[in-house]
Amino acid sequence: MHYIICKSGMRSVRACQFLSEQGYNVINVQGGMLAFEEL
Repeated sequence: MHYIICKSGMRSVRACQFLSEQGYNVINVQGGMLAFEEL
């Protein structure tokens, strides 16, 4: 399983879609690093 993260979460959604189509088991980190920094 791979966690995909970007700054805001929008690019990682597209990356997850692509990787999933290639057969990878992926999870998008919603909100990206901006949301992570708020924790």
